[in-house]
This record gives sequence, C-alpha cells and structure tokens, in this order.
Amino acid sequence: MSLMSDCCTSRRVEAPNVAGSLGVFGVVDGTQIKIKAPSRNEQEYVGRKGGHTMNVQGIALADCSFSHVIAKYPGAAHDSRILRESKLYAALVEGRKQGLLLGDSAYSLTPFLMKPLPTCSHHRP
Repeated sequence: MSLMSDCCTSRRVEAPNVAGSLGVFGVVDGTQIKIKAPSRNEQEYVGRKGGHTMNVQGIALADCSFSHVIAKYPGAAHDSRILRESKLYAALVEGRKQGLLLGDSAYSLTPFLMKPLPTCSHHRP
C-alpha cells in the first residue's frame, strides 16, 4: 500500500469521528453537468462558466455515500436556492431532521448549516 493510500484511508476513518462528534451529518454542494442546449428556456441552462448545464446537488455523507441528490435544476439555478427548495431543508427548518451540514460560501449561514468565515480584503502583520 502506498503512502497516499495510507493517508487517504486514515483520513476517511477519522472524518466520521470528528464530524459526528460535532453533529455534522454531511457536506452539501452542487456541480455543473454539461448538457446539450435545450430547445426551450435555453438561457436558464447557461451555467456560471458559460456552457449549457444542469446544476446537480447532493449531500456527501461520512461513509463516502451520497444522499438527497437533486438533479432537476437548470445550470443558472444557484446552489443555495436548490437547497432552500429541498425536502431536506424543510425537515431541518421544522426540526424533523437534526444535525449540521457543512457548505461553501454559496450557501446562507443557518442554525443547521455551517460555512467558511468570510476572508478579509487586507491583512495586518
């Protein structure tokens, strides 16, 4: 087994322990999947990088599986909108689902979603 394999294996084992102890059940993100330009509502499918796409969002779980995969939004749909309109979001808001999600800066900070702190435009020594 290579050093890289050992490193990846140990991190995979440690991640559920750390995340679980903080109440984190998953990491949310969207990805742009290239598609052929549709004949209707073509502009809605132009993603942020310019090509025609679908925005597919899912939750990566600690066991390296996915849940709550949503593949129905055009490329112009914002990641935070997809989450806000999901059944998972409603369950979290209503308290039917407990725990925390980790997300990137595209998402809004909520009591159940942690995101990175904003970066400062200037640094002091």
